[in-house]
Amino acid sequence: MTILLRTMTRKSTFSGGQYNGVTVQSVINLGITGKEYVIYSYFQMSMISFADDILLELGITEEFKINKPGKDITAKWKYKDATYTEQDRLENWKWKNKHKCDTAKHNKRRDSVMFNKKNLMANNHNNFNK
Repeated sequence: MTILLRTMTRKSTFSGGQYNGVTVQSVINLGITGKEYVIYSYFQMSMISFADDILLELGITEEFKINKPGKDITAKWKYKDATYTEQDRLENWKWKNKHKCDTAKHNKRRDSVMFNKKNLMANNHNNFNK
């Protein structure tokens, strides 16, 4: 069995996943979300590595590099703790929790319609007649 390690350059395209068919440089140019995805790919996908210039741009120096093929989730958290500023953490939190806030608003509207007096009376009436 052979192990294939893919070393990606700036012009390499992702195959599969969220950014299928998009080049590495285009993903990095997206900002914090794109950089998060590239960092995730490096630390958590065992068969993907990146060229040294990309790793340096992301701030992954020799102390944070991991042996490939392989993955190391604890190294990812050590990297984030050492390199992320408070502003980066705040932007990342906003991006990850954006959908949760929208869902909470939707649930509140749904509950207000579901549990209004008219619907509760109709529901009780239907259950009583069964």
